[in-house]
Amino acid sequence: MKNCGGGSGKTKFSALWAYNALVKCRTVHQIEAFKNTNFKHMRDKDRAYLSSLPNESQFPAARCNQGDVVYMMHLEASGVESMNSANYSMRQRTAIDMVNAALLLVDMEIKRYKKQQTSAWSKNSLFSPRGQIEFDETFNDVNHRKFRIGVTEMQEHWSCSVKRIEDNKGPDHTVRIPKIPIRGSYFGSCTCGVDKRDAVPCEHMAVVAAGSRVKELLVKTSSHIGGQGAIGVSRYHSFHLKRKQLP
Repeated sequence: MKNCGGGSGKTKFSALWAYNALVKCRTVHQIEAFKNTNFKHMRDKDRAYLSSLPNESQFPAARCNQGDVVYMMHLEASGVESMNSANYSMRQRTAIDMVNAALLLVDMEIKRYKKQQTSAWSKNSLFSPRGQIEFDETFNDVNHRKFRIGVTEMQEHWSCSVKRIEDNKGPDHTVRIPKIPIRGSYFGSCTCGVDKRDAVPCEHMAVVAAGSRVKELLVKTSSHIGGQGAIGVSRYHSFHLKRKQLP
């Protein structure tokens, strides 16, 4: 990417500028629309670089579009480097004694597991720390009066049409809320794509819950979000889930 130039990504039509914009796209349709509009103005070298890998290998929206149960939890740029650093003491010993290095790695993994297990079972709160932050960010500033919401009951889900009132030219988005909760959560899907790209409820899902248009989605306080009124964050970031992962 550095060989393509473009500085910090602020130069329009540079490879880094285009890549940053494509990563933020919420749907495959937005990715293709951006390419059709902007790639023709880019240098051949930059265009070839961004096209060297398929969309599914580069952009969250395309990766999440590969299946109904595919979600991008969070973007991490240095996960491999972080684990290399965490296992540095083991890696130092691999050139001398592979057996002891393997035993050391097992011991380090046991200690990490015990630490996470203690954290999961020692707290009584519903959310994990990240889950609480995401719940607050999703629901604290929701104003359902700014949206027009229509609800249709289907056999297995509720289909909700959501549109911002002051944006007459904006698209209608369809929110699907399942009738049967998964791990205590009614987290569904939305055609905007944010729910799959970020694995948290989008604003359209939030206004359906906050507007009490579906009785099972009454959002009062964070203490209620994991029970009958759950719509999402607890599906991925709750201590209930961590305890199942770390028995």
